[in-house]
Amino acid sequence: MSEKQYSDELTGIIGKNDMKREGKQDPDIRGRSKIGGIWYWVSGWKKNSANGSFYSLAYTEMSVADAQKYEEKSRQRNQSQSQQRQQPAAQQQPPSRPEGSHNPDANFDEDVPF
Repeated sequence: MSEKQYSDELTGIIGKNDMKREGKQDPDIRGRSKIGGIWYWVSGWKKNSANGSFYSLAYTEMSVADAQKYEEKSRQRNQSQSQQRQQPAAQQQPPSRPEGSHNPDANFDEDVPF
């Protein structure tokens, strides 16, 4: 059976732009996305209209160096997830309780006051 790998395709992240400069037209939110195998920077500006507020978005293609950085992170994440799935079942079990510790499941009915 083949293992399913995580794909960054058609996904992205966006968040508050902590580097926004007062009085400049810097975006309110920034992030990245991968579309059609190409990495993009995503920028958004908050706008107001009669129907409420919204974000206007712009996509800018990443440089090759930046795109390679995110591709490497994706490969590392896939390797890490693959190694975690291959761990023996005994390593994935929750730790056993120390001897003498209270087991809330034992004698449950005895604690019920009625």
